[in-house]
Amino acid sequence: MAKGVPKVSPDNVLVSFPPDLPHIIVITMNQTATMNAMTPELRDDIGKVMDYFENEPSLWAAIITGAGWAFSVGMDLSAWLKNQSPGQLTNYNDVKAPGQGIGSISKWRSRKPIIIAVNGYTVGGGFEMVLNRNLVVTGSGAKFRYPEAKRGVMVTPFDL
Repeated sequence: MAKGVPKVSPDNVLVSFPPDLPHIIVITMNQTATMNAMTPELRDDIGKVMDYFENEPSLWAAIITGAGWAFSVGMDLSAWLKNQSPGQLTNYNDVKAPGQGIGSISKWRSRKPIIIAVNGYTVGGGFEMVLNRNLVVTGSGAKFRYPEAKRGVMVTPFDL
């Protein structure tokens, strides 16, 4: 099943194929030091694997999860701030894949089911990645937060 899997950084994404579930791909965000905060590199690696999943006929469903004690805390603000020019702040579109949304997941349209397995914290953009999926499975320690709501920012149908 691993034939043709794109090369991605194991510091960003782990890809596995459970032996007892031969038609399933498991995509694990693996930036545990930052609670799987979304960077452009993580977004790109997820996008490569999602493209592979979509085009591989032997795969019937994907499970996306996060390593460590968070699914994802959204955008990596410290990485974003490092890339800003003095006096000019850009928006968070650098962690959104064109047409696919936050982390190449939130707007992903697929003819195959995508399952999100949430462990621990899911915050901000991480929450947006969960909203538009076929099935969300949570562990007993799952915690969902959307701090943008306190600032009057909300996800619209155009964001999903």
